Amino acid sequence: MTVLYLSSDIFSSRWNTVLTEARAWQSGVHGNVASSTGTRLDYYSNTLAIIAKHPWFGVGTGGFAAAYDSVVAGR
Repeated sequence: MTVLYLSSDIFSSRWNTVLTEARAWQSGVHGNVASSTGTRLDYYSNTLAIIAKHPWFGVGTGGFAAAYDSVVAGR
């Protein structure tokens, strides 16, 4: 990975962008849609919240969308 970073301007600039966006991201703050990294981190954070609420049996078959909507609506 270090070789890629040092040898490719495209790879290193994208990696720097990801790190900058990840540092700027704040969990639970709405409006991270301008950043693809922020959007992904929001999705991961919300998904982990669902897993924490329903660790054993989940939310049921086909229930993820409704559970995700309820987590997002609460913020």
